[in-house]
Amino acid sequence: MASPSCPVRRRIEAKESPLPLLALSDDLLEEIFIRVGSPADLARASTACVAFRRLIADPTFLRRYRSLRSPIFLGVIYQPYRCYQYPRYDFRAVETPHPNADVAQAFGRAAYFSFRYIPPLQRHQWDVCDVRDGRVLLSYCDFGDAGFGNLAVCDPLSREYVLLPAIADGLLASVLLEEIYELEEFEASFIPSRDTEETPLKVMYRARSATKSVVLVFSPDSGHWSIGTCTTWDSLSLNVTPDDKDTFVVRSPPSWAYHCCYWRVYRKNKLLKLDTRRMEFSTIDLPPKNHEDVQRVIVEAEEGKIAMFSYDFGGKSLDYYTFLQNDGEKAYAWHLKNTIPLPTGYKKWEIEDAAAEGYIFLVGTRGHYSPVFSLEIKTFTMEEFDLSIKNPYRSIYPYFGFPPSMSPRRLQGYEAV
Repeated sequence: MASPSCPVRRRIEAKESPLPLLALSDDLLEEIFIRVGSPADLARASTACVAFRRLIADPTFLRRYRSLRSPIFLGVIYQPYRCYQYPRYDFRAVETPHPNADVAQAFGRAAYFSFRYIPPLQRHQWDVCDVRDGRVLLSYCDFGDAGFGNLAVCDPLSREYVLLPAIADGLLASVLLEEIYELEEFEASFIPSRDTEETPLKVMYRARSATKSVVLVFSPDSGHWSIGTCTTWDSLSLNVTPDDKDTFVVRSPPSWAYHCCYWRVYRKNKLLKLDTRRMEFSTIDLPPKNHEDVQRVIVEAEEGKIAMFSYDFGGKSLDYYTFLQNDGEKAYAWHLKNTIPLPTGYKKWEIEDAAAEGYIFLVGTRGHYSPVFSLEIKTFTMEEFDLSIKNPYRSIYPYFGFPPSMSPRRLQGYEAV
């Protein structure tokens, strides 16, 4: 009899256990993180685990990362139109679907833009003069005061601030003589730096008398003010007659391009140029279209040259000019290179900021709100932000920065309070 068949026993082979993941060294992780293109994505990566957070939050890594990345647009600081005696500023962060919305909202919750913690507080609050590299330049001048007001540099995120020293009368008397008490048109601004972000920004104060234009410079390295330059209007062929003594003004705000500052001269078809490296004034003729309703802003073009956007109030487009050298060694001329159509349906446009991180910013007026637009200088691409500002308003300053967890100590180089 045949023996019963034996059950077939299958040989079950144990699965090989997966090889353990090799631990990535800190140096390798740093090289991975440095290649993350978006600061917002890097901020999210820092929340994944304690090790990632430790590496990304290291000041040395952050300095390296920020040196390779431009700050991102977070929103605008703007001043609603209220009684001038009590200026107030608000921050409007970009909103969804903008890619920076999460970072901007986090920054808006962390930062503080009332500036009421900066003394002295009497009848007048601090007023914003300029915003650059995450720092805000403020001025304080009580009613009845004449001359240069008090200045402060502030970081809204950390609430650190620096009170700049007062300008001594003796310093001005050395160049202005008896005209020291006839100064007008006081204007303070940062001097942009093309170096690393850790370089403290210098501050420039400009004023004019009937015969002279004077610029003073505060350097954080020295901690005091000095005379940058003092030039007569006659030497610039900008003669002032008794009839226009009180109306001869330089139009603000200034434009910055390649270490130079540019102002439109009122009632003169010219630009006033200040080279901050040599501290020398000069003038540049403007295109023939000459009336005061034209807004002009100077920007950086390729190969170290300058260009200009021009807008005629009530117009429907921006004119883009390049500034080219002719055959003569010192002969220059503006050339109209492009016309950029503006969105329809707006009563008027205002150019609010020039060449901020490669953009100019425009505000279109329509009804009770004014939407904010950016125009990329290289590509002429226009983008609208969900940042409608309620009309009327006084001033708008675009704000660029990094996520709060990645922001540097903005007042490095100053002795912050």
